Amino acid sequence: MSALELRGVWVRPPGGDAILDGVDLVVEAGQTVAIFGPSGAGKSTLLRALFDRDALESDGFEVSVGKFDADAELALVPQRGAPFDHLDVGGNLRLALRHGSAKPKKETARVEELLRDVGLDPAWAKKKRASSSLSGGQAQRLAVARALASGRRIVFFDEPSVGLDPLRVEQLAAQLGALSEGKGNDDDAGASVIVVTHDMDFAAAFADRALLLEDGALRELDVPPREGKTREAEARATFRRVVEDALPTEVPARKAGKLRRRGGRALASFDVLARAPAGALAALRHPRDAAQVFLYALRQALLRPWFFYLAVAVLLGFTVQYVLASFGGELGPAEALRVVRGLPMLALTPPMTGILFVAASSGAVNAWLGGMRYSHQIGALEALGIRRERYLWGPTFAALALSFVVCAATFAAGFLLGGWLLCQLYEVPGAWTLLTSEIVDPTPERAPYRLRAMGLVLVYGAGIAANAIASADAPKPTSDAVTRAMTRSVVACTIWIAVWELFSLWMIRSVM
Repeated sequence: MSALELRGVWVRPPGGDAILDGVDLVVEAGQTVAIFGPSGAGKSTLLRALFDRDALESDGFEVSVGKFDADAELALVPQRGAPFDHLDVGGNLRLALRHGSAKPKKETARVEELLRDVGLDPAWAKKKRASSSLSGGQAQRLAVARALASGRRIVFFDEPSVGLDPLRVEQLAAQLGALSEGKGNDDDAGASVIVVTHDMDFAAAFADRALLLEDGALRELDVPPREGKTREAEARATFRRVVEDALPTEVPARKAGKLRRRGGRALASFDVLARAPAGALAALRHPRDAAQVFLYALRQALLRPWFFYLAVAVLLGFTVQYVLASFGGELGPAEALRVVRGLPMLALTPPMTGILFVAASSGAVNAWLGGMRYSHQIGALEALGIRRERYLWGPTFAALALSFVVCAATFAAGFLLGGWLLCQLYEVPGAWTLLTSEIVDPTPERAPYRLRAMGLVLVYGAGIAANAIASADAPKPTSDAVTRAMTRSVVACTIWIAVWELFSLWMIRSVM
């Protein structure tokens, strides 16, 4: 039985011509296969159809697979390895082990073994080494070890030689050959390796077979067999010549169609809002994973910018109430402060916290998750069988929502502190009691404003968290798309806050 049998893979964009039109791919256990094709032939689309089908379909693509049989689960090693940057090197492997088919009793010993098998320092199993500090070659080797840790025996590689120097390319080719022979696997069963690449010399060093993707289908190329672990120089030259002769000079023009993202993007925040709380509860099945993501998001959303919120609130609290006191007219500054009491704090805390939070805290988390999407970390995560809704959305939503509530409380405290300093300037007695009366003991006519402020904090916290996740989760074809997503999130949330402010005030005025 073949390790992998795909029949009739068909993908067409909305209103366009088919990109894949009946792709067949059969791979035996332990085989190494290189897939070639000119730019635009559909190589990346083939990988997306296998590993990111939901995103393709959400963009309006029609996707169908006639037959899909595999004797093991599939893994994906994206370009440049895509190590999970919120985890250290050891953490990347431990995550794969916890969600893999084989869960070793001695986790640290297994991590050391995996690092050793791919030529990385086994000491990194205990010594924290940031995955973002790895070179391109090291990141690729970590990704291979991560795929092995998950227990996958069918491993796809997307342009693995991109950005590597010639020596690292040769080392990677040898590593892929070793992977197909079973090195680094618990049961010594060789993995099936499928590599999408443009690098013919690289492929000639390890590939048993070469396939060409053209006109929406794969066809076998007659390359010289691999003797032993590699090919001699003459056989490599023949391999390259066969591929070069087969490659078309250009891809035939086809109707591209138009993606249907806009409608889905408008509803994406509501989708996250509906699914993230359930994802947060589901994430508790793996409390270690949930804690890691939650704390990482909490650091960015709360701990790092916390003093910023306090400083702005103190300054704003002093300034706003100074203006009110200065224009108190015949009442005088002290009496004007007694009249307004803590009402400015109740009125300004929800919208100002919301706008500041979107720009600072939510923006930082948006950049992190958007960077994961752009660098294919999300694809690598889901290729390990780890759903982003549970692993990322749930804990991140909880961290953002909690951070917003804490930041709102910080802003309110800072605003009151600024008002207290102003009261000291005007020698207003009982300043603290006066400023906090709207929270502790509001008059009946002002009680709805306290309820409004508390309700808006909860609404803004949930809404901004959902929008940040939805915005970051949208496809990111370029690095600029990460920045654009952050900007759209700021604009959308600011407008949303303005609408809620006006609507809630209208509701209070209607009731009163």
